[in-house]
Amino acid sequence: MAELKGNVLGKVAMIAALLAAAWEVAMLAIGGATFPGYNHLSQFISELGATGAPRGFEVSWYGFVPIGILMIAFSISAWLAAPRSVLATLGFVGIFLYAVGFIGTPLVGLSQRVIEASVIGWIVACGIYLGTRPRVV
Repeated sequence: MAELKGNVLGKVAMIAALLAAAWEVAMLAIGGATFPGYNHLSQFISELGATGAPRGFEVSWYGFVPIGILMIAFSISAWLAAPRSVLATLGFVGIFLYAVGFIGTPLVGLSQRVIEASVIGWIVACGIYLGTRPRVV
């Protein structure tokens, strides 16, 4: 039974990851096409959903929010399906926090920069943790 549950959760994780990636590519293509003068190489994707952007509301609510939900579904289902380890848990929590930023931006006006800073803080904390762990040889 546990193996079946792991297989189902693994498939949920895979589907969520693939849908999130496809959704993001579609959002970038459609959002960029509807933003006059938008350059994918020199501008941040958050500009597509910014206040005042030609389709800012649509990109935020129909682009960033679904991507965040799918990334959260991936991080939870992958964590449940993966073998337990501190490193895997730290990684999945980091992905979860990053995904919260996609949802938080339009919902509560969180700046993507604030979320990126919190994820960087998480990465530093994980690095400190790993640096203080005794090495197993």
